[in-house]
Amino acid sequence: MSFLSTELPYRRIKLDFLEFPYSKFQEAAVINYPCNYDFTCIGEYKWFLNNKSDKTVVSYEYPEEFKLGKSERYYPIVKEESQTLYNKYLELAKGTPNIYFLGRLGDYKYYDMDKAVERAFNLFEEI
Repeated sequence: MSFLSTELPYRRIKLDFLEFPYSKFQEAAVINYPCNYDFTCIGEYKWFLNNKSDKTVVSYEYPEEFKLGKSERYYPIVKEESQTLYNKYLELAKGTPNIYFLGRLGDYKYYDMDKAVERAFNLFEEI
């Protein structure tokens, strides 16, 4: 079990929050920019609650390298070798009762939030 000293790779994000003197900054709560800029998405939170205001706050999301003990894990870096390592950890965990893995970090895959919630409900029904 020499793989136990090998960590799964993750990506972290840095969020920059900015306030603007506009009632709306963009036409949706979240807009992704996968290849065009240094940032990967812009979130405007007032869309979620339909808040009314002459100002708005947005966040720019920047991908960064995860550093153990210095940052948080946000997204798995899914490659063939990391998926193989994840499968080894998952197999090892099967020997321990009542341990369940889910979500982006637990399932080691990218989920949109609706799919993450659906997965949680499905696991609940299974258990």
